[in-house]
Amino acid sequence: MELRAYQSEAIAAARDKLRTERSTLVVLPTGSGKTVIFAEIARLAIARGGRVLVLAHRTELLDQAAAKVRAAAPDLRVEREQASSRAGLARVVIASVQTLHRAPRLARWAPDAFSLVIVDEAHHVAAQSYQRVLAHFATAKILGFTATPDRADGVGLRGTFQSVAYARSMLDLVRLGYLVPISGRVVTVDGFDVAGVKIVRGDLQDKGLQEALDEPGVLDSIAKALLEHHGGRTTLVFVPGVAIAHDLAALLDAGPDAGGAVAIDGTTDAADRALRFELFQRGAKRFLVNVGIATEGVDIPRCGCVAVVRPTMSRSLFVQMVGRGTRLFPDKRDCLVLNFAPQNCRHKLIVPIDAMLGDELDDLTKQAIRELAEEQPDADIEQLIIDGTERANERRKRVHSIRARLEAWDPYGIIRVDEPDDDEPQISTGPWREAEQQYVVRAGLPEPVASGLSDAQLRALVRTLKRRMRAGLCTLKQARQLARRNLNPHVSIDDASIAMAALADAGWRATPIWLRTDPRFRLTAADGPNIVGALDVT
Repeated sequence: MELRAYQSEAIAAARDKLRTERSTLVVLPTGSGKTVIFAEIARLAIARGGRVLVLAHRTELLDQAAAKVRAAAPDLRVEREQASSRAGLARVVIASVQTLHRAPRLARWAPDAFSLVIVDEAHHVAAQSYQRVLAHFATAKILGFTATPDRADGVGLRGTFQSVAYARSMLDLVRLGYLVPISGRVVTVDGFDVAGVKIVRGDLQDKGLQEALDEPGVLDSIAKALLEHHGGRTTLVFVPGVAIAHDLAALLDAGPDAGGAVAIDGTTDAADRALRFELFQRGAKRFLVNVGIATEGVDIPRCGCVAVVRPTMSRSLFVQMVGRGTRLFPDKRDCLVLNFAPQNCRHKLIVPIDAMLGDELDDLTKQAIRELAEEQPDADIEQLIIDGTERANERRKRVHSIRARLEAWDPYGIIRVDEPDDDEPQISTGPWREAEQQYVVRAGLPEPVASGLSDAQLRALVRTLKRRMRAGLCTLKQARQLARRNLNPHVSIDDASIAMAALADAGWRATPIWLRTDPRFRLTAADGPNIVGALDVT
C-alpha cells in the first residue's frame, strides 16, 4: 500500500517508542487511515519474527482490520477470534474483545503468544474486558490507535499507555488536504429543553434526552429544519434513542424526499444494517438516522452532512460523529454539521469548532476561537480559527504591555502580577472591579497600571495586599521606597515608619548609614540584588 507522509511518520514514531516502552498511543482523526497504519506495523512486526493480536469491539472494525492487513501483506495468514470463529496458528489474529476476554477463550492462549497487541479505538481500553486481555499477554508490546484520547467520564488512558508516539488533529489533515473542512450551523429548536436532563458518566443521559425530544412538536421542528438546511447532501443523523430514530425517519419520509430516509439501531439485523449503509453510501437514501451505530468502524465518504440531534458534553463522542462526514469524496467541498441546540442548558455542550481544535493550539487561542464561534455561529470554521488566533495574539500583546508598564514603574520587582498565558486576560466592568481597582490605587499602584490589570491579576494583587496588611507588614508605598534603596521591604509597618522618618529627615536624597547597617533593614543573600517576588501574586 502507498502510504501518505504522515502515515509513514506515525509508523516510524510508534516503532521507535516501542523500542524503549511497553505501550504507546497514536492519535489521528477519523478518515486518516489508522487501519492502514497499523496493518503496515503488523506486517513489519511479523517480518521480524513476531506475532500480532489486533483487538477491537465491533464486527465492522474487525472486518476492516482483516481487509487492511491482507492488503498490506497478501501472503500473511489472518484468522478471526470471535464467537464461533476460533483462530489457530495464524501470524495475525483479529479478535473481538467481547469474546477473547472470557476466561475459557483467554485460557487457550499462552501469555507469550503475541509480541504485539494492537488496540483499535483505544479510548475504550479502560474497560475491564480490555484490561483483562492486556494483563494476560503481559510480555507483549501494546500499541493503541484512537481519534479521541479524551473521555467524558474523566477516565484517562495513562493507566495503559506510557506515551503518545504521534498525534495529528483534524485541522492538520484538513490543511494538508486529506480531509474536507467542516462548516457548522447551529439550529435552535423551540421546545427542546434539556435543563432537567441528568449527567451520567460525564455526559447528558440518553433517557433524559429522549424525553426532551419526545415533547410535543420538537421532532416535527427538527425534521422541518433538516429538510430546510441539508441542502441536498447525503445526511447522517445522530439521535439518543431507538424510538426517536424511527420516528424522525418517518417524519423525514413524509417530506419532499419520500422514501429517502431510513433508521438503524443496535437491534437492526447485521445484513439489513449493511444493506442500509450501502444504500446510503451510493445515494439511494438521503437520510440515515442512527443510534450510536455510525460513530466507529463505518466508512461512508459520500456523507456530506452530519446532523447532531444528540447534544453532548463529550468531545470524544462529538468528534466521532462529525468525523463520519470529513472523508474525501468527488465534488465534496466540505462537511456541513447541523448542530441542533436546546433552548437552554446549564452545562457546556460541545460545538462544531471543538472538533477542529487539537493540542497544537494553546488554551488561550482555543478560548478566543470558541468565543468567536458563539458570537458568529454560522461563520466559516477555518476563518474562525484564523480570527481567533489573531484575537489571542492581541490579548498576549496586551498582557505583555501591562507587564512592561508594571516593570517600568517597579524595576525592583516589589510586585509581580504575572498571569499564565492560557488564562483569559479579561477586563470586566462593574462595582467589584471599580472597588478593587480603587483599593490598589490607594495602596500606591498608578491608576493607568491598575486599570490595565486583568481581572485575575487584580484579584491576586488585592489578596496579596490584604495578606500583607493582616501580617502587619509595611504598605506597598513604603516597601517600594525601601526596595529602591536596596533595603528589606518585608519589615513591619512600625519599622517602615521609622525608616520613612529617617529618609524624610535626610531629604529623601541619601540613605542614613544606620539604616544600611540595621539588621531589620538589611537584605539577606536569599533576597538577591533585587527583591523579585516580595509581593508575588502569581
